[in-house]
Parts: sequence; structure tokens; C-alpha cells
Amino acid sequence: MPTSTEPLVQVLIRAQIGASQSKRVASNELQQFTAEEIALLTEHLSVVERKAGSSDPCGPEFNRHVGYPIWMRATLCSFLITGSAILLPMQLLASMYLLFRGRMKAIWQELPVPTLRLWEWTTGMTAFVKAPLHLVEQSIQEKAALCINRKGQFKLLTRGYTVMSYVWAEVMGWQSREGFGPVDISLRKKGIPYRHFLKFFDRCNCEWLWIDSIAMPGFLEDMNRDERQHLEEVRTVIINQLRDLVHRADKVVVLDTLMLRLETASPIDVSICVALGLWITRLWTFTEARLARKVVLRTKDAEFDLDKIIDHLDQMINNDAHRYFHLYVRLARLRKDTSGNRIRIGSPLRPGSRELNVLADIFHGTENRWAGEAIDDAKALFPILDMQWDDRWNMMEGFDHIAEAFPNNKDILAEYCYSHGLAASSQIVSGLSFYASLFQHQCRMNWSEACAVAAKFLPFLESKHHDLVEEMRGVADGAGVPFASILALNVRTEIAYGMLQSDGCTSLAWRSLDRNRSFLAQNWDWQHEQKSNLISLRIRRPKPNEEEGTEEESPVIHMITEAGIIGKIGMNSAGVGVCLNAIRAKGVKFNALPCHLALRRCMEAKSRDVAIGLLEQHGVASACHILVADAERGGMGLECSAHDIVKVMVEEGVVTHTNHYILPHDQDVEENGTWKDSPLRLKRINEMIGRRKGAGQMPSTDEIRAMLRDEQGYPTSINRHETPTSTVATLFTIVMDLNEGSAMVTLGRPTLIEETVVLEPGKA
Repeated sequence: MPTSTEPLVQVLIRAQIGASQSKRVASNELQQFTAEEIALLTEHLSVVERKAGSSDPCGPEFNRHVGYPIWMRATLCSFLITGSAILLPMQLLASMYLLFRGRMKAIWQELPVPTLRLWEWTTGMTAFVKAPLHLVEQSIQEKAALCINRKGQFKLLTRGYTVMSYVWAEVMGWQSREGFGPVDISLRKKGIPYRHFLKFFDRCNCEWLWIDSIAMPGFLEDMNRDERQHLEEVRTVIINQLRDLVHRADKVVVLDTLMLRLETASPIDVSICVALGLWITRLWTFTEARLARKVVLRTKDAEFDLDKIIDHLDQMINNDAHRYFHLYVRLARLRKDTSGNRIRIGSPLRPGSRELNVLADIFHGTENRWAGEAIDDAKALFPILDMQWDDRWNMMEGFDHIAEAFPNNKDILAEYCYSHGLAASSQIVSGLSFYASLFQHQCRMNWSEACAVAAKFLPFLESKHHDLVEEMRGVADGAGVPFASILALNVRTEIAYGMLQSDGCTSLAWRSLDRNRSFLAQNWDWQHEQKSNLISLRIRRPKPNEEEGTEEESPVIHMITEAGIIGKIGMNSAGVGVCLNAIRAKGVKFNALPCHLALRRCMEAKSRDVAIGLLEQHGVASACHILVADAERGGMGLECSAHDIVKVMVEEGVVTHTNHYILPHDQDVEENGTWKDSPLRLKRINEMIGRRKGAGQMPSTDEIRAMLRDEQGYPTSINRHETPTSTVATLFTIVMDLNEGSAMVTLGRPTLIEETVVLEPGKA
């Protein structure tokens, strides 16, 4: 990033805008704005209280809802009964008076209003909003929108309703009382608390509202296969009707947390906030804006027509050097084609449109946008293209059908796939810059020297792990960087021979004694500069059997990693997961697996024992601790060095580790300094597990997250914070439920969550 944008980035970060988004927008849409100008804009942003997982003013606080205790329910009930008892004699007297005056209509229309309001207020305190499944199915049959009004009543409409467009994590989200994480299933079965529903309904300024999270029922963990399949079919039909559903709406109202903080009537300020918010970064919101007849942007106390804002910008710019030009382009792609003409959505898509460069418009419009699930990169295009999605398809099958429907646009489609598949290229370049600086500062080693050390692994990797070498070459080609740099990135732990300051982490595996639940988790602590270069990486490919010259099916891998590194912390579709603890010890072995590639090989295994056998067969090149677990047998730790691998056996279902050796090793193994807090963190995590086991508690996602939030020994605690002498802090927390086949990753310190990612390797 050019140094000239750094002051602007800092202004945006202080305004509670994410670091990654701040850097991207500062280098693009706001490249001709000064930090001082944007600072004036941020003065018009109301400050919101920072809560874990909360994005006021719209959410996602609803999942912090906890049922009222008995005394509170008794109080509400007493209030209702007392209020009704007080009102009743007054209403009887009033009815007699009205009867005497002959005002019969007022007796049944006006007199009951106070009692009804009292009942509505009391029941609203505990009510939930959820669409009955039979109404959802009826809406599909009638091809109507299942809408809801302020009272929580449902109605099927084909006209006269509003669509709410939002980022799910901002308005809804999964937020427990303690921090971000899955909410108790009993609460999700009830729906959305009515009080939270009103927080966003009242901002849409309409009578009837269509909201996808209400009209499209979500999956629940206790559903059986048939129930999930039926629900998937229902959701697919709604997506296939989305084109007409959105286009028939009177308007689409955009609720973006950043815009809802804006207290100015300037269209320029609004357009800047749109570019900075999360709403414009999502693929599904692009689809909704593209299909809408009218898009309304809500601010704190006003609303703006997006088309009028785009026209206003268009009138102000006279060439592509104008300071508003990049801002205009970003917004115009929501509503105009590449020629600058307003998009007119017809239904169905006119046959002639398939011969136009429709995909070129979409390709440019979806730049720097993404979806929560990889399959949605394809699925989100289908409503725009007036095509029908099939719930049996995977992402690539979806793209294949688009290619068949638009044979003249295959090159554009390939470019779209390429750009979305290689969205991490800028993060790879940033990561290379980070490690080049780190090696120079801590080891007095320039990047060329680091690459030379990394090249010593090539003979072994080429002969024994050629597929990994080819994959790294592909990453290098996609990112436009030398292969030697990607190789160095993947063996960065081994390059410095133990001289590099290691990442500090706390990891644990906990399997219930009844063997029904197996969890694997850790906090990953590293220098904060690398946080923006973390990515969620999903890998599906056959694994070569070089001895037999064939290919065999390999489990799907889903992990959180540093961009450019092809193996780190995560799990696979067979229920095998891995965690990593760095250890500083001298020595490196160039004919063994570097630790990050060892992690990758573990995630290709179909069981814990197979993964361990692979590492024992090939060896690990340097010092580290790898914690491997699966759903069947739980966890086992492997303390690795250039000379040996020592197993850390499970004790009563638990394995824990931090950043030092806890078992004896070969006499040639020499630790090169230990984090002073490492033994303290290990002792603390064992104490917390022991206390819970002593109380008879079983392992659960919530209990493990609570332990990883621990701050005893702050700032060098399990939940680590930067210190005056170190920029190392907890960058992400991961908890894997190996039986469920999913993991929740939260970025940032677990008490100050910035973003969440769900890993689901078994999901198409």
C-alpha cells in the first residue's frame, strides 16, 4: 500500500471501519481524498459502543437474548393482571356512559384499545417472529412474497411490499451473551425476538416487508437428512423466484451499519459511506440491487435514492481523472451497464440479451465482492441471468451451466472464476512483504537469502511430494509472484533455524468420556500486521498415489491460513483436524516435511492415526507441536524436532499444549529460548479443564470458547494482547466440532471479535 494512504487508513480505522476494508477503499475509491477531508466526514458518524459481536444500531444483539427469569416473568404477568384489573372497572363505567349517549360504535372500537395495547406490549416483551413452514411452501406455490408487518403478521403479496437488503452478520449474526458463537438451538427454533425484529423493521419505512432470513427457513443441527433435503429444495425454489420477487417490490431498502450511523444529508458523504460499508462487499446484495426497481439507502435519520446519488456523481465528473470518478464507478456498477446505461430488468431475460456481454457487466460489478459460501459465487448470478439453480449442483456445475447458456461469453466467465478464486493475491504480496521485513529485522537475512535456504527443500519435495510443489507453483502463477517466494513462505518456520521469534499459541483437544463429542481448538497468536493476510481456504482435489500411478479421492480441506501458505490450521470432511504450536529449537532437516506442509498432509488423511503415520514416515523438518484429532479417537500431540517426534498422549480425553517441549527429547534437541508465559498458559488451560471436568461438565463449543477468552496473566495470557515490547496478540480463535464437521473461526482477540468465518469442509 502506498505510504500516502496510511494517514487516510488510520482515520478510517479510528472511525471503527475494518482495517482490510479501509486499506482497499483508501487505495481505490478514496485515492484522491485527503485524510483531513475524510476526518470531517467521520465527525458525522455517531459513535457506537463496542461490544463483542455487536454492530449497533441494527444488531446482531438478538442472539444475546436470554429468556426472562421466573421473577421477571412473574412481574410481567402481575403487571398485566393488575393493569387489566384497573382498566376493567373504568371501561365498564365508560361503556355505560357511551351506551347512554348512544355511541355504540365507540364501545367496541375505541374502548378496548388501552387493554389491547397493554396486552401487545406485555406479550411483545417475550414474543418471537418466525414464518410457519406451510406459509413458506404456500408462497412458493403461489409465486408470491411472504411478507411481514410490524405486528408480526404474515401475508402473501405480489405487489405493495419492500425488500430489506443487508449483511446478515451486521443485522442478524450469531451472538451469544459471552461472545460470537452459535446460539442455543432452542432459541433459534423460536425465531427472531420481536424486540430485535422492530429494530430493523422500523428503519424500512413500509407496511409490508420481505426479509430473506424470515422467508427462507434456516437449517438446524438436529434436522435429519430428509428434513435438510426438503429445506434445501424449498430454499432453492425461493432463490429461483428471487428475480421476480425483488423486481416486483416497490423498493429495496439498504440497511448498512455504517450508513445508519451517518448524520448528514450530503449525497457525497452517503456515497462514501456506501463504498466503506460491508453491504457493498457482498455478492447477494449486488444481486438485490441489480434486480430492484428502486434502491433506497437508509442513514440515521434520512433516506436516499441510489439512482439519484449515482446521477449526481455522474453530473459532477467530466473525465476519469476527476476525484469522484472511482467512487462513481463503484456505485454505478450496481445499477448501470459498462456503457453507462441504466439497467432495465425484464422478466424473462430477453433472448437477445444472451448475445450481449451480460457477463462482462456482472464481472465488473462483482469486483471486490464475495459470498459467505463458495457455492454462492455461482448461485448468486442465477437470478440476474434469469436461470434456474438445481440444489444438486456444486459450484463448478453451476458455472458449467452458465457457460452453456452464454457460449459467447466463456472468456468473461473464466475471468470471473479466476478473479474470485484468486482474491487472496494481494494478501499474498502483503504477506511476502511482512516476512521479508521480519527476516531482515530479526535474523539479518534478506529475502534472497531466505529463498536460497527454502530451495534446499526442493529435491526432497520434488521427489516425495511433487503434488504440493505443483500446487505452490500454481499459487505463485495466480498471484504473479516468483515460485521461490511462495516456497519460502511455506517453509518460513524452517528458514531461520530457530532464530525467528515464534508465534505463541494455546491449543487443546477434548473428547468426552462417553466418546460422543470430540473438539479441537486453539488461539493463534502472532504479530498483528499479519492479521489482514489471513484467509479461509477450501481445497478439493484428488490425491495422487505415486506408488500405484493412480489418483484416489482425498477428503475436502477447509482451513484458516496465511495467504499463500497451503497448509495450516483446520479440518477435513473426514473429521480430522490439526492445530499448531510453534516451538523455538535449533536444527532443521531438509529431507523431511516442513511443518506447514506436514499440517497439510495431516488434513489429507482420513483418520488421526493415518495422519500420525504419515508424519512418522516422512519426518518433520523443524521444531513445532502438531495436535491431531478426529471424531473417532480424539486427539494426540506430536512434539516435533529435526531429530525426533515424541507423542503427547491423551489423558482422560484431553491433550493440551503451548509453546515449549513438555516431554524429554533426543539429546541433540536444544530449545532456543522459551516464552516465559508458555508454562503459565499451559498450567492455566489445564486448571480450567480440570475444574470443568471435576464439576461433571462435558466439552462443548461454548465452554471451550470461554476458556480461550481467559485473561489471567494479562497481557501475556491465553487471550493475548500486545505489550510495549511485542506486537504479538491473539489473531484468531478456532473451535472445531469434529463430530459435526464444522468449525467457528473468530478473527481478533476472542473478547473483541472483528469477523467470523465458518469452516464446513463436508458441505458442497
